[in-house]
Amino acid sequence: MGWEDITHVYFDWSGTLAKSGSKKYLINGTLAEKRATLYADTLATLEYLQSRGYKIGLISNTSKPVRLLRAAFREIGVAPYFTASVLFNGNRMCRKPCADIFRHVLQRDKVAPQHAVMIGNDYEKDIAGGKGVGMHTIHIDKSRAASASGVRIHSLSQLRQVL
Repeated sequence: MGWEDITHVYFDWSGTLAKSGSKKYLINGTLAEKRATLYADTLATLEYLQSRGYKIGLISNTSKPVRLLRAAFREIGVAPYFTASVLFNGNRMCRKPCADIFRHVLQRDKVAPQHAVMIGNDYEKDIAGGKGVGMHTIHIDKSRAASASGVRIHSLSQLRQVL
């Protein structure tokens, strides 16, 4: 089975689709929160993948409350693109690269690992974790450092060359 058999695309969040997670800071003694900032090519990439018929999901280790994260997804305009499982793991089960988190999402979406691809910026957590359960993987290496990854790209827009 090859790339043409992929039906589900799973992303990591921070460092892959967004520049940073939300950060809390003080302004004049009031606690405020800065939401994640999407990379310039995130929305166009999600739109492209959706137009190609892929089911898009997310596997994240974030420990933020799910209700806040879902609200943030609606607020920044990415919620409609996620038609497969969105798992904000937090502390509910093991964290990536633990195989159980990947298996949980694949079972929930009723998809075999060879029909799914994990895309992330962290080789150990995203790529090794996905490979460990038999998923295809794409390493987004924005630093262009050496990598043991099979498929490696430097920006989201390069996904069009692979998928």
